[in-house]
Amino acid sequence: ITIFEPPTSRLIDSIFFCDQATISSTDLNTQINGDFEEVTWLFENASEQRIVGTSFTDLSFNQTGRAIIEIPGPCGLIRDTSEIIIATTETIVFDPANPTEWCQNAGVLQLNASPIGGRWEGPGNISPQGELNTQNLSPGSYQFVYNAGTPACPNSASLDLRILESAAVDLRPIDPTCSNLIYTPDVQYSGEIETYLWTFPGGNPNASDEAQPSNIVFSQPDTFLVKIEVNGLCGPAEDSIQIQIQAD
Repeated sequence: ITIFEPPTSRLIDSIFFCDQATISSTDLNTQINGDFEEVTWLFENASEQRIVGTSFTDLSFNQTGRAIIEIPGPCGLIRDTSEIIIATTETIVFDPANPTEWCQNAGVLQLNASPIGGRWEGPGNISPQGELNTQNLSPGSYQFVYNAGTPACPNSASLDLRILESAAVDLRPIDPTCSNLIYTPDVQYSGEIETYLWTFPGGNPNASDEAQPSNIVFSQPDTFLVKIEVNGLCGPAEDSIQIQIQAD
């Protein structure tokens, strides 16, 4: 008389992955005991639908599916199932209205991304909701990170932002001088500047659009207001001095 032990099996109830999974029977904690014949695996939404044998490897799932084991034996057929859960990582999309450059003096900037409800991180005390006071940052290039998704399938993406320095100009004064002054301004600039406009009342020439004009001739005694106006990506700036030309 032959006494058979009924077959038994044990699989993990479910297993969780993000976006895609490549699994083996080991990942399902497969345990088979008792007296059994040829084992068959059946799969739903997998790269293979049927595999014969007690084990398998390199089986791919791109969506949620199931792994089913069928174990026949002298004492009957048993089946066990494991759920293969594939969750989708949410894609992060930045709002096209987000700038790549922003003036330091422009104040508060709101950065936006989807899916909504994520969390911003980065320099300048940016709020989790993406509100950034650019006056907290020095001019330069910075990177901000948007975090989204679920704790099980997190996702993040980075956004580059350049903080621009506002235009500034410093025109150095000169001492009173005699007629026939040949004047070259002593001027310092900073920030993002695109255009320059000098006015030299009583001088020759009396105007210039150069950053560093030179050899401006003042031949008559008087007091003249020399002015430099600049304009740039972050707005205008100006400075002026008085030039006193004394009679010989």
